[in-house]
Amino acid sequence: ALDFIKQPVVAEDLKRLIQKIVNLETSNKTDHKNGQLNHTVGFFSSKGGVGSSTLAVNTAVSLASQNPGRVLLLDLVLQHGNVTDLLDIPPKYTISDLVENFDRLDANLLENSIAKHASSGLYVLPCPRQPEDEESVTSAQTSEIFSFLKSAFHYVVADLGHEFSKTAISYLDLSDFIFLVATPDVPSLCNTRNTLAVLNKLSYGQDKVKVLLNRWHMKGEIDFSLIQKNFPMEIFCRIPDDAMASLNAANQGKSLSAVAKKAEVTKAIEKLASEIMTLSEKESPIVAQRKA
Repeated sequence: ALDFIKQPVVAEDLKRLIQKIVNLETSNKTDHKNGQLNHTVGFFSSKGGVGSSTLAVNTAVSLASQNPGRVLLLDLVLQHGNVTDLLDIPPKYTISDLVENFDRLDANLLENSIAKHASSGLYVLPCPRQPEDEESVTSAQTSEIFSFLKSAFHYVVADLGHEFSKTAISYLDLSDFIFLVATPDVPSLCNTRNTLAVLNKLSYGQDKVKVLLNRWHMKGEIDFSLIQKNFPMEIFCRIPDDAMASLNAANQGKSLSAVAKKAEVTKAIEKLASEIMTLSEKESPIVAQRKA
C-alpha cells in the first residue's frame, strides 16, 4: 500500500495521491532502464562538532562526480544547517519552500528550482532560511516528501545533525544507510554507544547502520583496538584527521576534492562514496543480474 485516503474523499487529497503514484512509477521505469535503484543515505551523530556535515557534503560531492546530475544533498539540520556555506551556494529554494509547494511539484520542476553545485553537478536543498521556519518542515507530509525526493534522484544524502527530531526520524526510517559519525574521544564514543542503543530500539539493523570514526589520528586519540573492543559493532571505516585541509575547504566554500585533492582525508571520503555505491549494488538485483 502506497498511501490511503480518508472518507469523505477530498479532491486535493486524491490529486496528491495520483501524482505520488505517477512519480514513483516514473522513477521505477527509469531505474529499471538504467539498472539502478535509488538510495537514501543519512549522516547522523551523537553530538555536535564531530564533522558529520563535512562528511555529508564531501561524500555527496564525490557521489555526484560519479553519478552526474543524479545526486541530491539535503540539509536537515533545520535551525542551523550550513551545507550551503560549505559549498558557497546561495540558498535559493529551501526544504520549507518544497513543503509549501509540494502538492504541485514534480521531478522536473524540482530540478529546475533547486541550486546546483557548479563543479560537481550536485543538487543542494538547504535548510529553512530562518530558524522559526523549522515548524513548517515537521508536517504530516514529511515521509511522503522524502519518498518523492528518493524517487527523483539516484542518491539522496542528508546531513541530519545530532538530535532525534521528528524530521530526522522520518528520514532515518526511509534511509537505506545510516552513517553514525564519532570521533576517537571519550565523550563522543560514550554518546555514540547510547545512540546505537536508540537506533537498535528503532529496529535499524547493522546492514543499515554503519559507524564512521572521523578525525582518525587526531592528537590524544584513544587506541583503536580499545575502541573496537568496547563497541557493540564493528567500525565501518576511519576517516583521517586533517584539520588544515578541512578548514581551508570550509573557509573557501569548496569541497575537499577541490582544495586538497591528494590529501588522505579526501581519498578516504572518495573511498567511502565508492563503498556506498558498492553497497547499493549489492541491494539491487537488477544491477547484479546485469553484471552477471
